[in-house]
Amino acid sequence: MNGNYQYLNKNIDFSNSFFRGLNYFSFYWGYDKYFSNELVVGAKFKFVKGVSRFGLDIQNVNMSLINNIATENNPFSTNSHIDLYYFTNNNFDIFSNPGLAFDFSMQYKLGQSTFFYTSISELGFIVWQEDQYAYQGSFEYDGLNYDLNQDIAVEFNNLFDSIVNLIDTKDISNVSKVDFLPFSIDLGFTYNTDVNFSKFMINYNLKKLTNSLLHTGSVSYLYYFPSYQICLVPNYSVNKFNYFNLSFFFQKKWFDKLYTNFYLKNCVGFINENSRARNVGFGMELLLLF
Repeated sequence: MNGNYQYLNKNIDFSNSFFRGLNYFSFYWGYDKYFSNELVVGAKFKFVKGVSRFGLDIQNVNMSLINNIATENNPFSTNSHIDLYYFTNNNFDIFSNPGLAFDFSMQYKLGQSTFFYTSISELGFIVWQEDQYAYQGSFEYDGLNYDLNQDIAVEFNNLFDSIVNLIDTKDISNVSKVDFLPFSIDLGFTYNTDVNFSKFMINYNLKKLTNSLLHTGSVSYLYYFPSYQICLVPNYSVNKFNYFNLSFFFQKKWFDKLYTNFYLKNCVGFINENSRARNVGFGMELLLLF
C-alpha cells in the first residue's frame, strides 16, 4: 500500500466546487382551454412551501503534502488553505419560506398525425430565511510533538484549538434570500403512427441547474398493446453528462382506474466503463384514479 505517496510534493485542489440540497412542495390551481381543434393551452398557478435548503460553496480549498526528509524539520508536513461558504435555512414553521411558481403548456396540431408542443414547469421562486457561515484561513501541520509525561489526548485537543484559532469564521443569521426554482422547458414533436396507437416523439429539454443550464435531446417511441392494456416506451437521450442514456418506461392498466408504472433509467451507462454517468435510476408508481 502506497498511502498518499502519489500526492507527495503536489498540490491537491478542491476549489470551485459546490453542493446543493433543496426540498419543497406546492399546491396548485390549473386550467386548460381549447381555442380550436388544433390548439390547446394550459396553465398552473402554484403556491410553494419551502421545507429545507442547504448548500456548500468551496471557493478555494487546497493542501500540499511536503517531503522534508533532507532537512532538519519533521519528515513530512501539510500546508492547507481553506476558503468556503455554507448556508442552511433556519425556519421550519408551516408558513415560513413561501414562494410562487407557474407552469405553462401548449399543444398545436400541425396535420392529421403530427403535433407540436411546448411546456414550462416550475418557473418560480422561494423566499428563504437562512443562516450563512464563511470560513477562511491557512495553517501548517508537521506532526504532533509530545513526551511520555504529557497526555496525548490533551495535546490533540490543543492542536485542534490552535487550528481553529487560525481560521477566520463569519456568521450571519436570519438572512432573507430569494432562490429561483429549477425550472424546465420542453419543446418537441409527436407523430401518431397507424400501429396500435403508437407514437414517435422528439424532445428538447432545457433545465436550470445551480449555476448553469443543462441541454438534453431525446427520442422516444410509445407502443401500446391494446389486448393486454400495456404501454411500453423506450427512450434515448443525450446531454453533456451522459452521451448514451437508454431508458424504458412501462405502464400496465389493471382495471378501469388502477395503473402501475415502472421506469428504468440509464441502462447502458451503468455498465459501460467509458460512460461519464455511471449510475442507474429506477422507480415504481401505483395510481388509483377517481
